[in-house]
Amino acid sequence: MHRLRIVDERRAYLDEIERRSAHGMAAWLASGPRAAGDPTRFVLGDGAAGRARIEWDDLLHDTDK
Repeated sequence: MHRLRIVDERRAYLDEIERRSAHGMAAWLASGPRAAGDPTRFVLGDGAAGRARIEWDDLLHDTDK
């Protein structure tokens, strides 16, 4: 059950990334990424390394409770 929750959460993250940057997601997938790969440079650009990390948990879930 725990693994299913993790899979569902990862799917939600990837769906959100695709919604926000369909072209970046397509480029990342075309690059042959590994399961643990990071699509950041594809969806945010090469200068993303110096930017603040995206807190996907905060964006996808109500963490104020």
